[in-house]
Amino acid sequence: MFDTRPLLSILMLISLSGCLGSSTPLQGSSQPPNDSDIVSFTQQGLDGIAVLHLVRQGSAILAGTDNGLYISSDLGASWQHLGLEGGTLLSLVVLSDSHLLTTVAYPNNNNGIRLYESRDSGNNWKTLEHNFAELEMLLYDADNGVLYGGGQAAIARSYNEGVSWELINGETGLAATTSAMALSPVYQEFWHGGQGSIENHYLRRFSLTGDGQDSWNDIFPNPSVIKSIQFHPNEPDHVIISGEGGIGISRDHGTNWQTPFGDVDYAFYWDLIINPDNPDQWFTASWRKNQDTQQLTLEYTKDNGHSWTQVNHPATDQPYGVRSMLLLPERENGRKVLLLGLMGGSHQGAGVMKVTLDLLP
Repeated sequence: MFDTRPLLSILMLISLSGCLGSSTPLQGSSQPPNDSDIVSFTQQGLDGIAVLHLVRQGSAILAGTDNGLYISSDLGASWQHLGLEGGTLLSLVVLSDSHLLTTVAYPNNNNGIRLYESRDSGNNWKTLEHNFAELEMLLYDADNGVLYGGGQAAIARSYNEGVSWELINGETGLAATTSAMALSPVYQEFWHGGQGSIENHYLRRFSLTGDGQDSWNDIFPNPSVIKSIQFHPNEPDHVIISGEGGIGISRDHGTNWQTPFGDVDYAFYWDLIINPDNPDQWFTASWRKNQDTQQLTLEYTKDNGHSWTQVNHPATDQPYGVRSMLLLPERENGRKVLLLGLMGGSHQGAGVMKVTLDLLP
């Protein structure tokens, strides 16, 4: 069994709540708000719950929260609890329409982070015993049937749906946390990021077919952490990351980085969405850890990240920090629909917000 420090891993996750290139601010213009782009904001239930993950399961939507798992069969209009009550879902992957895996942390649980499995669409769950004790988050490569796991800056791989793991990058037992993982859609590369022991962010990529590895730790000023890694579907060398401090964009496979928002103190950009119908349109939003109530500010670009528009929800007295995002392929009256999972600075929940977007295509 791998060496482990599960309690340290949980504490670091809660408190969040080697190098290439450099980071430079992107001198893009700020577009004035276009009211026609954002049609409406609508509360979609799960009030009082922090929605940490929004994932599609066939035609349904799964919400991983700080109180277990919920499902919606009507595009978020109503929700049903699927169990794991009281648990904070750290990651959630869909292996098939009926087969789910999730990593869960329970308050005051000395057994650390647990891996749960359901083979009936979340109606019943069992603990899955395995040999990767550092496991915090999951990533599933559906094309090849390979499950990847990350924890404490170590990456492991499973060919049997999480039962046994082999370490493929990093080392176990480090005082670090893994909070972002991604597979390059073109290159045989695995990217991951998170935070080190001195609240420093790290971003790393390594070859899945050889020994090559590169790392970055100066994209944002520290303290910082990497929370998501995305690739432009039409430009394989375009990498977009988000985390504490803003977003980072590399248009040359990581050689140089731009930070269009500058350094946004105490603001975590947990997620970033690229519109598959028009990959020059990106959406992101922040969560501020020091503000119990905060205004929901959606930020989007229509020109591949060169200029950005901010649109604010009118409420300023609600815990409307954004923790998760999901762009639906379905349209509402011909318009795009974006779901946002909400959370305040003290981790109080605010459910799901629906945003309708009048963006073409």
